[in-house]
Amino acid sequence: MDGYAREGFRTELQVRYHPSDGHAGDIAGWLEYVRAAVRTFAPRRSVVALSITNEANLPGSPNTSDGFYAGVRDALVQGVIAAGAEADRLGRPDLSIGFSYAYRNSPEADDAFWEELGA
Repeated sequence: MDGYAREGFRTELQVRYHPSDGHAGDIAGWLEYVRAAVRTFAPRRSVVALSITNEANLPGSPNTSDGFYAGVRDALVQGVIAAGAEADRLGRPDLSIGFSYAYRNSPEADDAFWEELGA
């Protein structure tokens, strides 16, 4: 990553939610992991964005999509909040914090995903 930064590339990183056995839904542990990731990468000015979780709405593929794991939607919401607060605390309010989702899993599943996040 440092080599790319020296060449002027900016980096967007993904903080994945893949809890180990017995830790699915351990939001306190997850939030510490998210904060540690922010503390590690926010000082690097070439890092411009963090995506918290990957495709939290897609349940069928544990190796590619975090939606397979229990508690992922809470992890997404709480993780985005924690990452933003930690970035601000470290003087990086410019660090973009967001998440990804798989477009058009199914219309019903997409609606349920956004409704649950909104709640």
